[in-house]
Amino acid sequence: MNFTSPLAGTVSPSSVNAINYTMNTAGLTLLSTYTGTVTITSNDAGSPDTIPFSLLVDNASQLEAPSPITTAVNGANIEFSWPAVSGATGYAVYTSSDPYGTFTHTDDTATNSYSAAYGDKLFYYFTSTDAKSAAPETIFIAKPKAVK
Repeated sequence: MNFTSPLAGTVSPSSVNAINYTMNTAGLTLLSTYTGTVTITSNDAGSPDTIPFSLLVDNASQLEAPSPITTAVNGANIEFSWPAVSGATGYAVYTSSDPYGTFTHTDDTATNSYSAAYGDKLFYYFTSTDAKSAAPETIFIAKPKAVK
């Protein structure tokens, strides 16, 4: 569990201060419930306070990566296409000039295809998206220079 904000601070009497956190579910069993406690220490009488929590590991909002991705040359364009991903409302397009470098979100498409003009060598990856999340996996595709 990682607390993202706040990690320390002051709360006025009878007021509320939300604590935000994230949980890494890697290695946990799907559809299982885990329980634990969070201990908050303060200078108040009765401190520390222990707050129970439970976590249900669910994949309902996890989308699959678009795969397999096929490419075709159409005139001066390269066209990418893939089978529609169940639950996806769109797909994000990322590019980089270096397959091991930083990828930049360059475009979005609402359909399961994308077309780009030939040009400098670029590397692509695509993620499926919905209103809540993006797919955690990506597929890398190289964009070749124009064929002469």
